[in-house]
Formats: sequence, C-alpha cells, structure tokens
Amino acid sequence: MQMFKALEQDDAARVGWGVRVLLASPTGQGGHIARRLSGLGGQVEVEEQLYDALSQLIDDPRGTQMLVVDCDAYGGIEAGRRGFALLADQAQHMPIVLITSHCREQTFPPNRDSPIVLRAPVSAVALRVAFDAAFRGRRVIGTA
Repeated sequence: MQMFKALEQDDAARVGWGVRVLLASPTGQGGHIARRLSGLGGQVEVEEQLYDALSQLIDDPRGTQMLVVDCDAYGGIEAGRRGFALLADQAQHMPIVLITSHCREQTFPPNRDSPIVLRAPVSAVALRVAFDAAFRGRRVIGTA
C-alpha cells in the first residue's frame, strides 16, 4: 500500500504503471530489455519471433498498449521499420519503440506517425523517456 501511495504522489512515476507491453526479442537477448520495462511498471510479454508479435497485434489490437522491438535480433532497423509499416492502422493508436545498435540519434517523435527509435544497449533513462513520450498525458488515478 505504501508503495502505491508513493507512486501516486510522484507524477513522473505514473506514466508506465500497468502498461501492457509486447516485446519482440529472442528470449536470451530480451531479458535485459524486459527487466527494464518491468522496472518502469510495464506488464511485459515477450514474443520470440517478430512476425508472431505483429500477428498477435493484428489479431488483438486492444490486448497490448505498446510494442517494443529488439531490431538487431531480426536483422536491423529496417526489419523494425517494415514491421511498423505492416501495423499502419494499429501504429496510429499504439506507440512502437524500435531498439537498435545502428541508431546514431535517438528519436522521440511528437506523434505516432513514426516509431520511437532508441540506441542499443538500451538504458533505463532512454526507456523512461520513451514511456513519457509515448504516453504523454496518461495519468493513473489512484484510490486511497
């Protein structure tokens, strides 16, 4: 109970709490990212195959609130961008984060016309900023 009260008093901590995140990453490689997302309050589900994750989102677009793709595991940033293009309808309603070691500059677009791109290995700070950018204006209403 005290933990929730502390979170309710801290506006910055509210953004990622309870967000359902689908992480597309092979199990061995995605553990680090999954732990970081969980640490921000996300409820993380890991899908090992990129196209299985995309299929899951197409079949049930309301089952996930954010997609995170470990692009290097699937051939680089272009694989992530192809996935973003395949999810054109869902991408307008759900933030998509692409993580790649080939990123020179991290991007946090003001809208969902393009994905958030983070540099790998991803830091807790970068993921926090991505959550903040993805869920601007989202607030969790706590009960006493």
